Amino acid sequence: YLPIETPAPDIRLHNELRENLTLFIDRYRLKLILNNILSNAIRYRHEQGVHQVRVYARDTEEGWMMCVEDNGRG
Repeated sequence: YLPIETPAPDIRLHNELRENLTLFIDRYRLKLILNNILSNAIRYRHEQGVHQVRVYARDTEEGWMMCVEDNGRG
């Protein structure tokens, strides 16, 4: 389980990571990366409306890929 909190009221975070998904990664670095991505999502969001951020994992030939996408500018 990866608890992620949104730092702004007009941002909706959709955490679609499976609860039983196991990641072998440095927890500190993962948190740092996600904080950076969320900071960019806040900085470059549209000035009006609700900003959507989606976090999910997808199975690829090389293994699981963690993905983050949003509807912001750029």
